[in-house]
Amino acid sequence: MTSGKALKAAALLALGLIGCSDSVSKDTPIVDVNNVSNTNSSTNGATNNQSSNNSTNGTTNETPIDPRPALDLRADTNRDGVVSLTDPSDDDGEDLWGADHGAVFLANMDDDDSSCARSGSDASLAQCYDGNDDKLDGLTDLEDMAPLVLRATGDVPDTATATVSITAGADYAQFFVEIDGVWTATSQFTADASELINGVEFRLEGRDIVRNESWDGLVTVQAAMDGAPEATVTTDTVQLRVAPIVLRHHLDPARQIYSSELGIGGDGAFTQSLKAAVATAGVPLGHVELNVQDQWTQDFFETGYMAMPTPNGLKVIDVFIRSANIEQDFFGNTGLREAGKIVYTKFRGPDAAGITAVGGRHSYEWDTLNSFGNTETIPPFTYNGKSWPLGRILKGKAGSIEGDEYMVTMFRSQGVQDPLFIDTGWLLVGHVDETVSFLKVDSERGWVMLANDATMAVNIFQNMQQAGEGSLTVFQGRAWVNNSGRPYSAATTVSAILQDPDVMGASAEAAVEVSDQVAIIKQATGVTDAEILPVPFTHWTYDGASVAYQPGMVNGIVVNDQHFMAPDPHGPRENGTDVFEAAFQNILAEVGYEILFVEDWDMYHRLVGEIHCATNVVRDVNPNATQWWEMVR
Repeated sequence: MTSGKALKAAALLALGLIGCSDSVSKDTPIVDVNNVSNTNSSTNGATNNQSSNNSTNGTTNETPIDPRPALDLRADTNRDGVVSLTDPSDDDGEDLWGADHGAVFLANMDDDDSSCARSGSDASLAQCYDGNDDKLDGLTDLEDMAPLVLRATGDVPDTATATVSITAGADYAQFFVEIDGVWTATSQFTADASELINGVEFRLEGRDIVRNESWDGLVTVQAAMDGAPEATVTTDTVQLRVAPIVLRHHLDPARQIYSSELGIGGDGAFTQSLKAAVATAGVPLGHVELNVQDQWTQDFFETGYMAMPTPNGLKVIDVFIRSANIEQDFFGNTGLREAGKIVYTKFRGPDAAGITAVGGRHSYEWDTLNSFGNTETIPPFTYNGKSWPLGRILKGKAGSIEGDEYMVTMFRSQGVQDPLFIDTGWLLVGHVDETVSFLKVDSERGWVMLANDATMAVNIFQNMQQAGEGSLTVFQGRAWVNNSGRPYSAATTVSAILQDPDVMGASAEAAVEVSDQVAIIKQATGVTDAEILPVPFTHWTYDGASVAYQPGMVNGIVVNDQHFMAPDPHGPRENGTDVFEAAFQNILAEVGYEILFVEDWDMYHRLVGEIHCATNVVRDVNPNATQWWEMVR
């Protein structure tokens, strides 16, 4: 290295290190510059501004400062967003990452200068991101990297040099160092004596996420000094950990809601109804229609985030994960689900990353398990001495089949939301969002669970029949579609439903199966019966498996702590009021929720899905919640 900068705030401003983003303030440097340029400072960073003999009797009252040189490498070990050269908590334990200390860095997988192509092969799209090149992708790219500082204290001889290298995890990170005014990528660099005296600030860039057991997410950086034989400290080491991908949960409010442009043959009633509900609920960034030929918007991507501390709070990169679904085209060719490319063509950009994680053994018979309607997150909880402050991923499985092994391994390898599996193999679609969901409430736990209750739905019909209302119409004005694509009336009556052996049999089976699902979640979380709210709808069978006969109202959108969007149940009406709408609204009113009913019959319900399947959500990240680096790992 031929040129170094003294770490002064003015210099950092000139270099653009302290930019105008939300995560780095011009008023708050990311490096503590106190006493950096001082050849007579001690190894703990204190300035030697005392005389060697400052007492009146000719004896010193101060502990003598060792004038011999010592090397000091620092990172944000105490996680306050600042690399301090004077705070011992940025030095203590820096060489071994732990739950209570240790610097963190991001996998730099966004596209800050929007240079990545918006079209291309699956592989080329996935391989283009800021951390996968050797250049600075705009000045804001530095904000995605972890700052480190190297300096030497004491009387540093002109012959001294120090070489900095990555001794563990070198395949997953690189340095950016300013050389002659240009930030340059390198695997190691050497600082001369003057640079060691003034201090060298550089960055660590993460080049990938943790994907499997081949990397534990740790990177070790070591500095070694030569040319100073009298030095007391000639090597110094810091260990950093890459941020995991964290999936969002329903305690965080929706920021934006997406659905697909339905186009020709689409259902204007659904889109209009959804937009009205989004407006009523006050979703900050509203509703966006995605230009893809795939109506199951929940299924082809999942949203998460990566975070690290900065002086002004969290630096967050939103993460959009492409599903591991495989599809076949008209010519019999198979490949990744085409709509999933949208994580790169639409979402990837500044502070937004696209991720593909697929490649393990894959059951094509149960490819549906790879759709992200089958990936939800139980909100944070502590139970039986185990804490899950970021929540826990909930997925469905069929027997021993859990979905694409590479994707499941990737989720497990993040180390913070280890997936919990429940049996969804009895369902035709096989997704967890068909039977359970979670709501934020004001309680000690902070949330309740919604669970399909087919028995309750049957009881509602039975009570109506006993009250002489068996002839009331259910599904008034609705139509099913036969195998030839021709519609036929779905209208039926309360009594006819009770006499339908398929509906009654499938509903009885669903009650047992959902009870088993709930038991697994109760055992894992400690959630009690009083914290489980019933969602009444019946089932029937299609192609030998179970689907919702009535619109599955549990398959909805948790918008915030006041609004829940549910599919219109089209139930029987008493005095103009839909009995099932009223029943579900009364249940949720007890925990302070208003239900916004959305019309989804034509385009979703009769095609065995509901509005959660039809949409996707990006949620806010709570900066005051427990962060991933605070978890015991």
